[in-house]
Amino acid sequence: MENIILWLQLSFTLGGTGAGGKLLRRYRTADALFSLDPALLVKTGELTEATAEKLIRARSLRGRAQSVAAVCRNFGWQVLTPENKFYPQEFFYLKDPPYAIYAMGDLTYLSHRQKAAVVGTRAPAPAALRAAYDIGAVLSQNNVVTVSGGALGIDSAAHEGALTAAGGTVCILGMGLGHQYLPEKAFMRRRIARRGVLLSEIVPFEGPTVATFPRRNRLIAAIAGSLTVVQSGERGGSMISAEYARQYGRQLFALSPEALASPGCEKLISEGAAPLDNAAALLSFYGVSEGEDWPLSNGGSVPPVLTPTLCTLQEFARLNGVTEAEALPLYEELCGRAAAAAPYEIKNSITGKNTPVKKTAVSRPAAEKPAVKAAPPPKHTGPDAAQMMQIADAQHLTGDERTVFLALSGEPRSLDAVADQTGLSAPAVMTALTFLELAGLADTLPGNRAAVHIGA
Repeated sequence: MENIILWLQLSFTLGGTGAGGKLLRRYRTADALFSLDPALLVKTGELTEATAEKLIRARSLRGRAQSVAAVCRNFGWQVLTPENKFYPQEFFYLKDPPYAIYAMGDLTYLSHRQKAAVVGTRAPAPAALRAAYDIGAVLSQNNVVTVSGGALGIDSAAHEGALTAAGGTVCILGMGLGHQYLPEKAFMRRRIARRGVLLSEIVPFEGPTVATFPRRNRLIAAIAGSLTVVQSGERGGSMISAEYARQYGRQLFALSPEALASPGCEKLISEGAAPLDNAAALLSFYGVSEGEDWPLSNGGSVPPVLTPTLCTLQEFARLNGVTEAEALPLYEELCGRAAAAAPYEIKNSITGKNTPVKKTAVSRPAAEKPAVKAAPPPKHTGPDAAQMMQIADAQHLTGDERTVFLALSGEPRSLDAVADQTGLSAPAVMTALTFLELAGLADTLPGNRAAVHIGA
């Protein structure tokens, strides 16, 4: 336990940083890191003053580390450090490795030799949902562990497919294990904890911030030997994951246009990603050359577990492995939202108040249609630039978030146009938009567009 406390202290200041990565690979143990003389290493040029300050500050954070360790013990969560045998070695060699990983579930899935990441949009076409589910199921049937991020859409479909067989799944979250960002996926996370493992580098109960989802994406790309993008726009979290996969030398797959029309996948294929229209091609990467033919186009209806509002209460409870009494509150809430087309609510990270966040409901797949065109977005009538400046000031926006927010309007704008106007890179625009959407200040829309969020 003492060793865990030391690593937690270090994780608060050096975890997930380039300087922390260099120190980790050189000294390897918490005892060795704490034995360093920061002032001496600054004099010899081995440490910058900023890194020395972080190392010194870590020594003052023992109380916080003890509190976090106690919380983890109380909830049955594991703290994995670089000295733990289950700490993913793929993380150790990252430029910016985590010093502590919080885990819940069967840790043996982390040391499994064959792991495959599957990612995609949160608002997929039905054919993409089915493809992601089938990929997860086929991987699991062949003892390959599916890795994804636990989000709505493609992530959840891949996890659910993986839970159908022996391969299991790893879910890497962009928030603390105790933070209920998507309460409608609580039952899925519980099943993953029994048939896989939940991971996060975020301190338990801390919510997502502007940086946590892109940082989560680097871990998804790092831990797996391959990464498959099922459906994506030309920009977004999946494309960030794909870029990390390239950087880390992972095999990159993208669903082929023959299986589903997807601008992001087509872009990745044009840049060298392997097109995927049959899961057997993915399996061959893992040395599985025999077995069935698993095409990924026109693959049938969306599984009931992904369309809860089309299930009966009995089916919903059975699919989630809970009693009807336990399932009833969430089932009624989901059905009520679908009937009223009501927005979900999350706590605004700026104001502390509940803010509606629009989510796209899964509908029945249209027969004979592998791709579904998005309906035109609703018209917005937003504030003018002066009013937006007032809103930005009131919400204390700074940096890229403020820049991107002021470049938006009530009418949807393409992300390319926002990037051109602001001079920011595409990943920077997407990161800022993630923050703005979580804060309830902007909406991301089909067609790689965004607009200022207008309250109901």
